[in-house]
Amino acid sequence: MTLSWEVWRGDERIQRAETNKPSMKFGEKGLPVHLLQAALILNGFDVPRHGFPPGEVQKGDTYGAQTQAAVRQCEARFKLTTRDTGIAGAEVVSRLDRETDAFYKAHAGHFGAALARQDAGLALGKVTSSLLALNFLRAGQLPVTIAPMVNNALRTHFRLLPPGSAAAGPRRARTAADLDRIIATFTALADVIAKSATTFEDGIPVNGVKTAAESNTGSLIVRFGPFYRDFDAPFGALIGPHSRAAIVIHEGTHAVDKTAPSPNALGRSGQADVHISEFDPAYDVQTADRSLLNPSSYASFAAHIANNGDPVPRFGLGVGRNR
Repeated sequence: MTLSWEVWRGDERIQRAETNKPSMKFGEKGLPVHLLQAALILNGFDVPRHGFPPGEVQKGDTYGAQTQAAVRQCEARFKLTTRDTGIAGAEVVSRLDRETDAFYKAHAGHFGAALARQDAGLALGKVTSSLLALNFLRAGQLPVTIAPMVNNALRTHFRLLPPGSAAAGPRRARTAADLDRIIATFTALADVIAKSATTFEDGIPVNGVKTAAESNTGSLIVRFGPFYRDFDAPFGALIGPHSRAAIVIHEGTHAVDKTAPSPNALGRSGQADVHISEFDPAYDVQTADRSLLNPSSYASFAAHIANNGDPVPRFGLGVGRNR
């Protein structure tokens, strides 16, 4: 047989499992296991240890006890003849392939990338507003009516104070080089968002299928998973458009990060001392030099400028997710 689900279709190991040559079982590792786990999760069989979420000590993508248990649940729900084996052979793979392919087709156009392209205009508008304000500031022509708001946004999200200010905690006086760096990042980010037809793609995120979106640093590509629509269940109630725009800007900032020291290395925007969420208390005390690299700073600064003030609550998590 030929696999139908587009995500599985090109995977040689899953193709062999579909004909028991051999089946997938306990102890296997790697991308095929990652994709098997994704199909199980999309069909309602949870695999808590899935993917490579940031900060996790134990990594997923291993066919362990959790995957084995999920396969057993799959066998039972679909009343397969190979019951209670926990092995993903012909019956399990064929049924999951059929169910997941039908799920994808039933929701054609509603996966992450398609929806993110609809959100691109809102995200690009926020980035463009930020660039306009920053370029006026850099040229010394910022209108006095918005100067306090722009200075507050720089203070809040990049820990940058007006020139000549004394350092205060994590904050320091900004320089022209600081503004140039922020402007360059937003300019590159605007290009990625404007080209969303080719820079946004669907996929199963490496960090796990429940990851809304992700980007390899410097890749100029953003990958959107099915949970971009809803952090809890795909194709449930949408999170709000401003929260989705924040995700686009955040991940797009990773995509334009050129700080990786070598090919395939992680850029600074993805490293733990820099990559701090705007909902983490540590965000507000992050130093200016690290804030200049933090994708959360760019997403939150853009929202601050577009909103004419820092949104309360901020977009993305908690009650702010519906905005």
